[in-house]
Amino acid sequence: MTTLEWSRITDLLEAIAAEPEQKWALLTPEPAHIRREVDRLLPAHQALEKARSAEGSGRLLARRYQLQEMLGTGGSGEAWLCLDLQEGSRVVVKVARYWEWFRADLKRRFQAEVDVLRTLRHPCIIQVLDSGETQEGAPFLVMPYVDGLTLRQLIDIGPLDPDAAASILEQLGAAIGAAHRAHVSHRDIKPENVMVQTQEDGSSRVFLIDFGIALFGDLEQQSGTTTRFFGTTQYMAPEQLLGKPLPSSDLYALALVAYEMLCGQSLFTAETPVGLYEQQRRLKQSQMQAHLATGVRSLLLKALNPDPGKRPSDAAAFSTKLAEEIRKPGSRVPSRRTILGIGLGSAAVALPGATWLNHQYGPPSAAEKLVTYKAGQNLANVGWHVAGRIDANVVVFDQVDGHIIGTSLTSATQGVYVFPLSKRLRRVALKRPWRLNFFAQPFHGDSHAGVSLPEVGLRFVMAATVPDHGEPFVRLIENYLPSLKDMRAPIRLDKDRLLKFELSFDPAKQTAALAVDGRRLLDGYRGTTEYLELPGIGIGISAFQSKLAEGVFGDLSFLME
Repeated sequence: MTTLEWSRITDLLEAIAAEPEQKWALLTPEPAHIRREVDRLLPAHQALEKARSAEGSGRLLARRYQLQEMLGTGGSGEAWLCLDLQEGSRVVVKVARYWEWFRADLKRRFQAEVDVLRTLRHPCIIQVLDSGETQEGAPFLVMPYVDGLTLRQLIDIGPLDPDAAASILEQLGAAIGAAHRAHVSHRDIKPENVMVQTQEDGSSRVFLIDFGIALFGDLEQQSGTTTRFFGTTQYMAPEQLLGKPLPSSDLYALALVAYEMLCGQSLFTAETPVGLYEQQRRLKQSQMQAHLATGVRSLLLKALNPDPGKRPSDAAAFSTKLAEEIRKPGSRVPSRRTILGIGLGSAAVALPGATWLNHQYGPPSAAEKLVTYKAGQNLANVGWHVAGRIDANVVVFDQVDGHIIGTSLTSATQGVYVFPLSKRLRRVALKRPWRLNFFAQPFHGDSHAGVSLPEVGLRFVMAATVPDHGEPFVRLIENYLPSLKDMRAPIRLDKDRLLKFELSFDPAKQTAALAVDGRRLLDGYRGTTEYLELPGIGIGISAFQSKLAEGVFGDLSFLME
């Protein structure tokens, strides 16, 4: 096998691992000896990757960066969310896959990305913070963690609002233009390599990431090896498909990304490089979606000219001009988001541009991050809704001074009150510390409380249990089916007062802990993946190990930092 063939095998293994159902389609066009080698290596590759993912978490790089969660894999390595133990902040570490770190070309590729990022200075280009090698010799680089979404995730929802698309396009074009002025071509412009972060003021900030193949073709030519086929085929310009990328190839890809933002789908549908090349050469304005304004289609067609010399030469100027056309009233058409909003009524109409992004994906507001409930308040009157069966709901008063102690809930089976948390808060609930504090006094069965987060597939729930036979205890529920599994600790009840419970989540450890009256009883809780149907905060009762469920709930607060 040649170096080029091994690189192709590596790419195929990665593609099949990501989409196993596409194995046949991926291998069919390949030579027989490549197919045989991929079939031979695939089982070992899958097993090693699985083991690597499981073993990687907790590993320490350079005595400083603690690996916490794999964010994804790409052509040049793995991206990990890490804790910088020196600064106490979260960073992203990109490291070569451990089974191919010895490749000299891959090491040059990592070093090229480090050199490129240290050369470029632009607010929309991600910076490199550090670089080095693992103890095994695998290269890695460290970048800031961007708490946002990829443009791919936004497009997957549907076409972007014109203002949002225009804002992202302007920033992305400015970043590409800055790179070109520094004589750097990105060569892999695509939605997956664009991060969108919503700021506190509602504006969106774009980051262009992954310069892993920028300038690398030049390095290969200097080393005397065969030029590799770099980039993502779907976004390659015709000359890049022929192995001769130019700076204008980035502008070609930018136009394809712009079309996808506005239409929610790719312009070209070919499944092979040959078919794609033919579609590119024969592209006409009439092949673009009809709802796009003529001015927008005309500019896109110029940028998608198969002759690189006839395309606009300045990415920043092109993106500014295209953004202006997109913002024109005549260019506005109802996107799927708008249609969905209208269908839901006047309160759900589509929000323009950055406002929509902030509403859907921005950082939770201070009001969203704090939920309070005062003992004795009517739960239904302050935003809580009931699920299941609550047979009695009675305010309990102190018999001596008459102050309100809490609300007594009773059920012959089980019931819960739920306070909804915003979707954008639930999306980031595993990235930020939060605490659920409440006062309760269990009498029979379970008195439980928790936080349900369907967007991340987890629910954190604790229960204080008073069984009909046996001593009281607290538990953190891990599984309901096929059999109950939980973490438990005994507790002592006080008939004269409510106990204070605190369920707290640590994003660095990705676990929760339970404290009772200030004393931590249980730790290392990773939640349960079951019963996520009621998103938000829940408090309730159930007849667990008891013929009746009864408990009193007092003050409650939920706070996300």
